[in-house]
Amino acid sequence: MLCPDGSKAEARVEWEDVKYGECRVSVTCEGRATEGRRIDYFDALEQAHLLFEADGYRLLCYGASLNVFPSGMGRGLDTGTGVLPIQV
Repeated sequence: MLCPDGSKAEARVEWEDVKYGECRVSVTCEGRATEGRRIDYFDALEQAHLLFEADGYRLLCYGASLNVFPSGMGRGLDTGTGVLPIQV
Protein backbone atom coordinates (compact mmCIF):
# COMPACT_ATOMS: atom_id res chain seq x y z
CA MET A 1 0.00 0.00 0.00
CA LEU A 2 1.29 3.44 -0.89
CA CYS A 3 0.50 5.79 1.99
CA PRO A 4 -0.50 9.46 1.60
CA ASP A 5 2.97 10.57 2.76
CA GLY A 6 4.68 8.51 0.02
CA SER A 7 5.85 5.69 2.28
CA LYS A 8 4.87 2.06 1.72
CA ALA A 9 3.04 -0.15 4.20
CA GLU A 10 2.21 -3.84 4.09
CA ALA A 11 -1.42 -4.57 3.29
CA ARG A 12 -3.29 -7.84 3.67
CA VAL A 13 -5.87 -8.79 1.03
CA GLU A 14 -8.17 -11.76 1.68
CA TRP A 15 -10.95 -13.15 -0.46
CA GLU A 16 -13.70 -15.73 -0.12
CA ASP A 17 -16.91 -16.91 -1.72
CA VAL A 18 -19.70 -15.82 0.59
CA LYS A 19 -22.44 -17.53 -1.38
CA TYR A 20 -23.20 -18.17 -5.03
CA GLY A 21 -22.99 -14.85 -6.85
CA GLU A 22 -21.33 -12.96 -4.00
CA CYS A 23 -17.58 -12.63 -3.50
CA ARG A 24 -15.94 -10.88 -0.55
CA VAL A 25 -12.57 -9.11 -0.54
CA SER A 26 -11.15 -7.48 2.57
CA VAL A 27 -8.15 -5.14 2.70
CA THR A 28 -6.33 -4.43 5.97
CA CYS A 29 -3.49 -1.92 6.39
CA GLU A 30 -2.12 0.05 9.35
CA GLY A 31 -4.97 -0.99 11.63
CA ARG A 32 -7.68 -0.03 9.13
CA ALA A 33 -9.89 -2.53 7.35
CA THR A 34 -12.37 -2.31 4.50
CA GLU A 35 -14.48 -4.89 2.75
CA GLY A 36 -16.08 -5.21 -0.65
CA ARG A 37 -18.90 -7.60 -1.57
CA ARG A 38 -19.84 -7.92 -5.20
CA ILE A 39 -20.72 -10.44 -7.88
CA ASP A 40 -17.04 -11.10 -8.68
CA TYR A 41 -13.63 -10.57 -7.06
CA PHE A 42 -12.60 -7.73 -9.37
CA ASP A 43 -15.60 -5.60 -8.39
CA ALA A 44 -15.24 -6.55 -4.72
CA LEU A 45 -11.56 -5.52 -4.76
CA GLU A 46 -12.49 -2.22 -6.39
CA GLN A 47 -15.11 -1.51 -3.72
CA ALA A 48 -12.66 -2.34 -0.92
CA HIS A 49 -9.66 -0.37 -2.19
CA LEU A 50 -11.64 2.72 -3.21
CA LEU A 51 -12.44 3.31 0.46
CA PHE A 52 -8.68 3.51 1.17
CA GLU A 53 -8.10 5.74 -1.87
CA ALA A 54 -10.57 8.29 -0.53
CA ASP A 55 -8.00 8.93 2.24
CA GLY A 56 -5.01 9.09 -0.12
CA TYR A 57 -3.85 5.45 0.01
CA ARG A 58 -3.10 3.43 -3.17
CA LEU A 59 -3.24 -0.36 -3.26
CA LEU A 60 -0.15 -1.61 -5.09
CA CYS A 61 -1.36 -4.70 -6.94
CA TYR A 62 -2.15 -5.59 -10.53
CA GLY A 63 -5.91 -5.77 -9.96
CA ALA A 64 -5.98 -2.18 -8.66
CA SER A 65 -4.14 -0.73 -11.68
CA LEU A 66 -5.94 1.86 -13.78
CA ASN A 67 -5.35 0.02 -17.06
CA VAL A 68 -6.47 -3.46 -15.95
CA PHE A 69 -9.90 -4.98 -16.45
CA PRO A 70 -11.22 -8.56 -16.53
CA SER A 71 -12.41 -9.96 -19.83
CA GLY A 72 -16.03 -10.97 -20.18
CA MET A 73 -15.04 -14.62 -20.27
CA GLY A 74 -12.82 -14.15 -17.22
CA ARG A 75 -15.69 -12.65 -15.29
CA GLY A 76 -18.11 -15.36 -16.30
CA LEU A 77 -15.89 -18.39 -15.82
CA ASP A 78 -13.34 -17.24 -13.28
CA THR A 79 -15.33 -14.82 -11.04
CA GLY A 80 -13.13 -11.90 -12.11
CA THR A 81 -9.78 -13.27 -10.92
CA GLY A 82 -8.07 -13.14 -14.33
CA VAL A 83 -7.43 -9.62 -15.64
CA LEU A 84 -5.85 -8.15 -18.76
CA PRO A 85 -4.06 -4.85 -19.41
CA ILE A 86 -5.93 -2.53 -21.77
CA GLN A 87 -4.89 0.53 -23.73
CA VAL A 88 -7.20 3.45 -24.38
